[in-house]
Amino acid sequence: GNAVYRRTAAVERPAAARERGAAAAVTAARAAADSILAAVRGDAGLVLTGVTQTHPDAYDVSFAYGIAGGIVHTGGNAVEATVEGGAVTAMALEFRQYAITGQAIPLLPELQAYAAAGGEFRLCYFDSGGELMAPEWVVFKG
Repeated sequence: GNAVYRRTAAVERPAAARERGAAAAVTAARAAADSILAAVRGDAGLVLTGVTQTHPDAYDVSFAYGIAGGIVHTGGNAVEATVEGGAVTAMALEFRQYAITGQAIPLLPELQAYAAAGGEFRLCYFDSGGELMAPEWVVFKG
């Protein structure tokens, strides 16, 4: 499922939340997303996929789910947050739950995949809504 949050009024933030800059925006967005998703995402973590400064002291921050060394591709981002003045003012969340099954999946060894890639490669999972996902090497050409 999905959820959207938008702050409609100013709130007093503790001094620690008043940090500025891209790193502080990422920290604020991750903390807000973790406070909601940690209990439901299972074995997956959040992987930073983008930070864009939209205005002075305003950033759009995005995360994907990551599991077992790869990024899960769902067709969107797990988290998209807007951080202004060190506070999360808007956030869209994609609720998913992932578990490592321990099932062995044949995968080309990393060194062979690199040699065959002809570009940068990443370990990825594609969430098509089914019960299981298999890892795949994906080539990203610049």
